[in-house]
Amino acid sequence: MQQEQETVSQLQQRLAKLTAYAQSDGILLAANPQDYPSRFIKQGTVVAYVLEASQLRIRTVISQDNIDLARQRLQAIDLRLSETVMRSQNAKTLSMIPSAVEELPSPALGLSSGGTIATRPDDQQGLKTLERVFLWDIQPQTGQLPTAIGERVYVRFNHGYEPLAWQLGRRLRQLFLSHFHV
Repeated sequence: MQQEQETVSQLQQRLAKLTAYAQSDGILLAANPQDYPSRFIKQGTVVAYVLEASQLRIRTVISQDNIDLARQRLQAIDLRLSETVMRSQNAKTLSMIPSAVEELPSPALGLSSGGTIATRPDDQQGLKTLERVFLWDIQPQTGQLPTAIGERVYVRFNHGYEPLAWQLGRRLRQLFLSHFHV
């Protein structure tokens, strides 16, 4: 009987070693969690990420045409996760890279992957843009958080209301400046 109890104890210890624990509290984000129960995973392999809500960062891209509006007239930021498009939540600005870049943070933002930013046709990765863009980091204030790293998020920068004549004047100014490459 004692030998069988030792065997059960050893099996329980082995079972305890098969369970993975995170080093800190937070939100578990895994690439394909449905694949893990039937798969062997070596010790030390990154299985998932554990993020605190305060560490979550959403990187957005703003075109040169709209960066002045975002800098000067920004009133609110709304975001919608791709899995819950019907539910909007507020976000706040974390940081903004002050200079324009010619590379997207993710190919999902390019036209070929369903985004709105035109990329160079000769770029196989779909990251090089035709026009320079600005990167803006935001963070959800409340509500549902993404369930996966790299999930598509729809972001709306609210600039308030502007009379149609002012909008037309701003667009004409932008057209004039882009024509003369200023």
